[in-house]
Amino acid sequence: MADLSWNQVAAMNQHYRSWSFPYFLQQQQKLGIESLELWLGPPHFYLDRLRYEDCKHIRKMIKEYGITPVSVTSSSFAWQFQYASPDREAYQKGKDYFKNGIKAAAELGAKIMTVNSGWGYDQETEREQFARAVEALGELAETAGEQGIILTLESLTSLESHIGDTLEKVKTIWAAINHKNLKIMVDTVAMGYQNETLEDWFHAFGEHLVHMHFIDMDRDIQTDDHLVWGDGGFALDRMIEILKQYHYQGYLVQEIAADRYKLDPKEADSQGIKKLRKYFK
Repeated sequence: MADLSWNQVAAMNQHYRSWSFPYFLQQQQKLGIESLELWLGPPHFYLDRLRYEDCKHIRKMIKEYGITPVSVTSSSFAWQFQYASPDREAYQKGKDYFKNGIKAAAELGAKIMTVNSGWGYDQETEREQFARAVEALGELAETAGEQGIILTLESLTSLESHIGDTLEKVKTIWAAINHKNLKIMVDTVAMGYQNETLEDWFHAFGEHLVHMHFIDMDRDIQTDDHLVWGDGGFALDRMIEILKQYHYQGYLVQEIAADRYKLDPKEADSQGIKKLRKYFK
């Protein structure tokens, strides 16, 4: 089995939205974090369809704390930033927004930007939503190729979307686009929501599975809360064993997202990192 390296564990800043970006970086430095997936959302990073933050300044700040930006996530919470929208103006604006995210990733020195299927209106058929998602993601993959960025496609939970909420649907989207700059990632919460396993994803995608949002989840309730390790029900020992078995060399991003961590995110990080540390060189 292949060993795992500590720099594969990457922090993410989404759960520090009520705290300054330097404060977030200070806490990660104290924990010995070396890699970062930058959530491109305010107040830490401003991004829209027309402009985005001074990436040279942000990149310099991150490196001053001994951390390397390895990937980015462009916030897709707002409706206007969804490329599966049936509104043609919103659809175009959504694509332009994510294209700026790709350009920002390149300027930050990252190599990966995460993407998902998006979502459309619930009264539409999945086929209609799927067609727009495939068209938009194919166009974004072209932009990614021009910028030297790899897009990694993840599933969402069924609470978020019906286009790409299972392994099989992600596989269908990915096959329909068939672009060298679109690879696969797994979000362990979305995976667990569908009672899928890491083994299922490795069997389906093999070497094309290159990135992960690797977090714990509550297996007893229908939720998309992304928990720190130790607060959910995943068997971490077994999941680490699977990563080694399949010689996984990608990043393991701690995408923490749950209201319970809002008041003290640094304590949550400390707990999760302590659980992970023993498994890495």
